[in-house]
Amino acid sequence: MITLWLTSKQMKDIGIISAVFHLDVSTLMERKRAANDFSLLDNQLNVTMFKTLREKQLKKPIGDVAMKLKDYFENTKGFGVLSTADNHGKVNSAIYSRPHVMEDGSLAFIMRDRLTHQNAESNPYAVYLFREDGPGYNGKRLYLTKIREEHDSNLIDSLSRRSYPSDQDRRESRFLVYFNLEKERPLVGNAE
Repeated sequence: MITLWLTSKQMKDIGIISAVFHLDVSTLMERKRAANDFSLLDNQLNVTMFKTLREKQLKKPIGDVAMKLKDYFENTKGFGVLSTADNHGKVNSAIYSRPHVMEDGSLAFIMRDRLTHQNAESNPYAVYLFREDGPGYNGKRLYLTKIREEHDSNLIDSLSRRSYPSDQDRRESRFLVYFNLEKERPLVGNAE
């Protein structure tokens, strides 16, 4: 058995804050000897480390970043804009309420079947800009990748923050669109 410590850059690259794990390298050593290739061991270890850590990360409950965002959006009032682009790069921006931070750490938006939803179907990338109420330019820019969506589910009804007359609400289909958070930046500035 060998204990591997990852550098902070390696951990940041795959979204892990800290990690130590054990890996049996006897099979990798045998492959290295058979191939007489010294680089094979390094490549196999890197691939195995990434897969193992990514699997552990995906099985984890909501993480610290998601918990902070959940608390932030539940307690901070403000103004949000979701920007998407179609598969040809034509950009659209629309006013959207605060995202719902789900149990798995994903962010979800309730959408009607309009341009933003159509763009998200053809291009999974989006940016959500949130400006906090109050003086100055405080807020967040969230860089997102779509992972899935639900159509007219009961979950949409339970998450809706606004209520409309029932006849207006049923005229258009609604979608709950889930995104992974790729990067978070402040509203103004280059800090990450």
